[in-house]
Amino acid sequence: MSSYVTEMIHRLGGTRLMENRIALFRNHAGKPVGLMGIARDETERRKVEEKLLFSKEKLYQTVYGTPIPTFVIDRDHVVTHWNRVLESLTRRQPMRSWAPGTAWLPY
Repeated sequence: MSSYVTEMIHRLGGTRLMENRIALFRNHAGKPVGLMGIARDETERRKVEEKLLFSKEKLYQTVYGTPIPTFVIDRDHVVTHWNRVLESLTRRQPMRSWAPGTAWLPY
Protein backbone atom coordinates (compact mmCIF):
# COMPACT_ATOMS: atom_id res chain seq x y z
CA MET A 1 0.00 0.00 0.00
CA SER A 2 1.35 3.41 -0.88
CA SER A 3 0.26 6.72 0.57
CA TYR A 4 0.69 10.30 -0.61
CA VAL A 5 -0.82 13.73 0.03
CA THR A 6 -2.18 15.98 -2.70
CA GLU A 7 -3.70 19.43 -2.72
CA MET A 8 -7.08 19.54 -4.46
CA ILE A 9 -9.35 22.42 -5.41
CA HIS A 10 -12.69 22.22 -3.60
CA ARG A 11 -15.89 22.67 -5.62
CA LEU A 12 -16.85 25.64 -3.42
CA GLY A 13 -13.44 27.24 -3.82
CA GLY A 14 -10.28 26.98 -1.79
CA THR A 15 -8.00 24.00 -1.53
CA ARG A 16 -8.08 20.82 0.55
CA LEU A 17 -5.25 18.48 1.54
CA MET A 18 -6.13 14.91 0.64
CA GLU A 19 -4.32 11.81 1.86
CA ASN A 20 -4.57 9.10 -0.79
CA ARG A 21 -3.87 5.43 -0.18
CA ILE A 22 -3.66 2.94 -2.97
CA ALA A 23 -3.27 -0.84 -2.79
CA LEU A 24 -2.55 -3.15 -5.70
CA PHE A 25 -4.04 -6.64 -5.63
CA ARG A 26 -2.30 -9.54 -7.38
CA ASN A 27 -3.45 -13.05 -8.16
CA HIS A 28 -1.62 -16.23 -7.13
CA ALA A 29 0.73 -15.86 -10.14
CA GLY A 30 1.68 -12.31 -9.12
CA LYS A 31 -0.23 -10.63 -11.95
CA PRO A 32 -2.01 -7.38 -11.00
CA VAL A 33 -5.77 -7.98 -10.94
CA GLY A 34 -7.19 -5.04 -9.02
CA LEU A 35 -6.66 -1.70 -7.41
CA MET A 36 -8.25 -0.14 -4.34
CA GLY A 37 -7.95 3.51 -3.40
CA ILE A 38 -9.09 5.60 -0.46
CA ALA A 39 -8.93 9.40 -0.18
CA ARG A 40 -9.28 11.23 3.13
CA ASP A 41 -9.52 14.98 3.73
CA GLU A 42 -6.60 15.97 6.01
CA THR A 43 -7.15 19.74 5.96
CA GLU A 44 -8.74 20.20 9.39
CA ARG A 45 -6.46 17.68 11.11
CA ARG A 46 -3.40 19.51 9.80
CA LYS A 47 -4.76 22.89 10.95
CA VAL A 48 -5.37 21.48 14.46
CA GLU A 49 -1.85 19.99 14.53
CA GLU A 50 -0.35 23.38 13.61
CA LYS A 51 -2.36 25.14 16.36
CA LEU A 52 -1.30 22.53 18.92
CA LEU A 53 2.35 22.86 17.95
CA PHE A 54 2.14 26.66 18.22
CA SER A 55 0.48 26.34 21.64
CA LYS A 56 3.19 23.96 22.89
CA GLU A 57 5.95 26.27 21.65
CA LYS A 58 4.31 29.26 23.33
CA LEU A 59 4.01 27.39 26.65
CA TYR A 60 7.63 26.25 26.41
CA GLN A 61 8.84 29.81 25.76
CA THR A 62 6.73 31.16 28.61
CA VAL A 63 7.90 28.62 31.19
CA TYR A 64 11.53 28.22 30.20
CA GLY A 65 12.16 31.78 29.04
CA THR A 66 11.27 33.54 32.29
CA PRO A 67 13.70 34.40 35.10
CA ILE A 68 10.89 33.64 37.57
CA PRO A 69 10.82 30.17 39.18
CA THR A 70 7.92 28.47 37.40
CA PHE A 71 6.21 25.11 37.24
CA VAL A 72 3.01 23.90 35.58
CA ILE A 73 0.64 21.22 36.84
CA ASP A 74 -2.14 19.47 34.95
CA ARG A 75 -5.68 18.56 36.02
CA ASP A 76 -4.39 15.51 37.89
CA HIS A 77 -1.95 17.69 39.87
CA VAL A 78 1.05 16.21 38.07
CA VAL A 79 3.94 18.57 37.30
CA THR A 80 4.27 18.84 33.53
CA HIS A 81 6.88 21.64 33.28
CA TRP A 82 9.62 22.79 35.67
CA ASN A 83 12.04 25.51 34.63
CA ARG A 84 15.76 25.69 35.35
CA VAL A 85 15.39 28.69 37.66
CA LEU A 86 13.15 26.65 39.96
CA GLU A 87 15.51 23.69 39.64
CA SER A 88 18.45 25.78 40.87
CA LEU A 89 16.37 27.40 43.63
CA THR A 90 15.05 24.11 45.06
CA ARG A 91 18.08 22.01 44.11
CA ARG A 92 15.68 19.43 42.70
CA GLN A 93 15.86 17.87 39.28
CA PRO A 94 13.03 18.50 36.80
CA MET A 95 9.75 16.71 37.37
CA ARG A 96 10.53 13.81 35.02
CA SER A 97 12.75 12.30 37.74
CA TRP A 98 10.10 12.59 40.45
CA ALA A 99 7.58 10.05 41.58
CA PRO A 100 3.98 11.02 40.78
CA GLY A 101 2.31 13.07 43.51
CA THR A 102 5.56 14.36 45.05
CA ALA A 103 5.67 17.82 43.44
CA TRP A 104 5.01 19.46 46.81
CA LEU A 105 8.20 18.10 48.43
CA PRO A 106 10.47 21.14 47.78
CA TYR A 107 8.00 23.36 49.62
